[in-house]
Amino acid sequence: CGGGTPCFFDNMSYMKRHGLVVWLDAPSEEIVRRLLPEKEKRPLIRNIPDDRLADFIRSKLNDRIPFYLQADVRIGEGSYTLDKIIQQIENAK
Repeated sequence: CGGGTPCFFDNMSYMKRHGLVVWLDAPSEEIVRRLLPEKEKRPLIRNIPDDRLADFIRSKLNDRIPFYLQADVRIGEGSYTLDKIIQQIENAK
C-alpha cells in the first residue's frame, strides 16, 4: 500500500486483521531517489521543490513511524537478500 495508508482511519488494524503487515524500511535518501523521477504523478509531493523534498520525506517518515512500528515484520532496505526477506516473512506467520 502507499506509505500513508496505515496512518489513516483504522487502516493498520484492518490490515493486521486481514493479513501480515510488512514494513519495508528504506532510508529517506533512498525514498527521495525513487520518488524524484515520478514526482509529477504524486499529488502529495508534486509541488514541493526538489531541494526541499528530502526534508519533507524525513518529516513524513517521522510522523508515520508510530504506525509503521505496528507492522508484524520490519525489513531494512539493503540489509537482506531476497531469500532472507522471504524467510523472515515466513517466520512471522
